[in-house]
Amino acid sequence: MPQFFVTYRTAVHFAVRGKASLGVTAILTTVAATFLSSMSKVSGYSYEAAASVSASSTSALSRARALVAPECRLSSMGEFEGAEFFEENRKLLADAWGEYGLVHKEFAEAERAKDLLHPSLMERIRNLRNQPEEKAEIQVKGVWEEVLPGVFASQLLSEEGLIKLREEIDHLSKAGIPTRRPNGMNRFGLMFDKGGEFGGVPLLCEFLDGLVGEIVKPLAQTLFSDLVGRHEANDYYAFTVRYRPDEDTSLAEHRDASVVTLNMNIPSIVTKPDGTKGIASEAEYSGSDLYFLIRGQGGVEEKKHLQFRPGMAIIHRGDLRHSALPIESGQRSNLIVWLHGEGGFVRIAPLDPVERTTAEERWGGKEREGESAKGAAGSEQRQTVTDS
Repeated sequence: MPQFFVTYRTAVHFAVRGKASLGVTAILTTVAATFLSSMSKVSGYSYEAAASVSASSTSALSRARALVAPECRLSSMGEFEGAEFFEENRKLLADAWGEYGLVHKEFAEAERAKDLLHPSLMERIRNLRNQPEEKAEIQVKGVWEEVLPGVFASQLLSEEGLIKLREEIDHLSKAGIPTRRPNGMNRFGLMFDKGGEFGGVPLLCEFLDGLVGEIVKPLAQTLFSDLVGRHEANDYYAFTVRYRPDEDTSLAEHRDASVVTLNMNIPSIVTKPDGTKGIASEAEYSGSDLYFLIRGQGGVEEKKHLQFRPGMAIIHRGDLRHSALPIESGQRSNLIVWLHGEGGFVRIAPLDPVERTTAEERWGGKEREGESAKGAAGSEQRQTVTDS
């Protein structure tokens, strides 16, 4: 065996025997693989093929971490950036995420999503499920304030839910596993992709299925009953975005590829005086407000600013033009969900009154059986525009 091959075998040996951390193993493997590639050109020996065989004895997680992912450069029309890389490594990346796993078991079960809701919203939805009538639905709508025309705001998750979600997103962001950029304009964040079919993160998708199917979709049908009927929100696309002064700092004005969008500001975690965890009441960043273009009297559109507070969730029409202003310091992280019909269908025209759903259909289970959001995250056609 050529002496140069021993270097690679040594890296693999350390990984299998547990004598090196996964991070160190990844570095050793990358260096060795690069060295072997150059030597093959000199000697004619297929070091890459030999390395590939030996790599099969290491974990999928360590091999995925050793990959060199293509750099995201484009700030617009970048949805297909690196597509070939993620297609070639799809199976390895999915296996690596399976090994990496989640921190909190709640996020692996769709039915647990409701347990993380804000208490006041959870109570009202429980009452509405038991008595799916217009009177009870008004109580749910009352939790959401229409801060701008077509834009509703509230706190969707409880403090515990926000803490666990922030911990989970931070955990996934530090995995060291290459992941597809969230969309064509945002370069930094996570794309959730059930099954890992498109190079995104296959974890957290069960939670998202439950959150969207049981909570967000019927909320959208309630708040936008003239726009979201029986089939307009049967699918969704979910991702996170991150803004920092040294990464993506702002987002140009745009519309979403959705009929309705959920955008949730994931706050930082703080330690309370009693030593327990809490969510920051003040933003960990400065700047980065949103603005929406709202049509006023005479049909003239005006910019209306919205301060995006920590823990705040907004639900808005996808066709409202909006933007994220420059961040000045710190970091803002958001979970975003686009609701749309099957095949990426996005309704813009109002529904005919006979096509609109009733409170019983929205919350009583009749329409939701077999029609809940499927969550086929990762579809290429849903990455053409982005969110704030």
